[in-house]
Amino acid sequence: MWHDTFRLPTVRLHRIRMRERNAFQGYDRVTGSTIWSTQAMTSVQSVERCLSVLEFLNVKNGATQREVCVATGLSRGSAYRSLETLRRQGYLRKDKGSLHYWLAERVRSLAMGYREQGWIETHVRPEVVKLGREIKWPVKFLTLSGCDLVNRVTTDYESPFTEYKYSTGWRVSLMWTAAGRVYLAYCDPATRQILVDRVKDYAAPSSTGRSERTMSKDALSKMTQRIQRTGYEIRSLASMASYSIAVPVMVGERVIGALSVMMFRATVSQQDAVEKVLPLINATARNIGRNLKDESLDALFDSAGDEVPPVLAPTKLVQPRKARTTR
Repeated sequence: MWHDTFRLPTVRLHRIRMRERNAFQGYDRVTGSTIWSTQAMTSVQSVERCLSVLEFLNVKNGATQREVCVATGLSRGSAYRSLETLRRQGYLRKDKGSLHYWLAERVRSLAMGYREQGWIETHVRPEVVKLGREIKWPVKFLTLSGCDLVNRVTTDYESPFTEYKYSTGWRVSLMWTAAGRVYLAYCDPATRQILVDRVKDYAAPSSTGRSERTMSKDALSKMTQRIQRTGYEIRSLASMASYSIAVPVMVGERVIGALSVMMFRATVSQQDAVEKVLPLINATARNIGRNLKDESLDALFDSAGDEVPPVLAPTKLVQPRKARTTR
């Protein structure tokens, strides 16, 4: 009879595995994470209730339990338990003898990990998407993060002319990419020197075919003067069939990022890119700068300098794996 003792847990484990197999939908092509069916996955209702309460108190701070019930549709018991749970955890406060709940200081910690400002979604993404639809080639908007540029907005997944998809969070070199070089060229001299000192020990990417590890001071000065004179930079790798052309994005006299467009050299020559595509890229950069002129520069640079988790490699489309059958 000993085996009957373990039969129920085994059956339960089998049912859990079957539910997961039925819920499996595939893999996200950007992050590689597993995609589950929302119909097969159950939500944690207590968490949903607490989040709805927090959202309402962000709109009407100091609400009573009755007001929370009316606004969220929760029962009195559910609203009370949610409010008291949040109060005990330090997210709400309630004075003795009062019926009102107020947001507490700990609520700020919920947003500390999310530093992305709304200016990218509001002012940058629409312009980048518009340019990408017009020229069809993939467009990227990049900002400084540490001693790299990080991809903040991209049309790689909408463009028909990209094999590798570089998602948001993809990092590129300041010294060896078109976007990085235009950013360096339009920095103020003090900032440029700090950035160059930070990346001076970084080796050039092996795909460039270059043997030198660093750029000399004289070469950096000549590069800066050339880019400031022309207003753009083109980087073409001998090992690849494409090249990138980039321009700075300026707000007043300060550079906040770079716009970069990748094209195939067999399809569009660099001269044609400068004559036909570059004016469109410059117009988009100017539009972004005008859109951001009323924004706080401190807010722009705080967000533009945020650390973003690095993406290790560009991704191709990932086909869903077939469920493994067991006999």
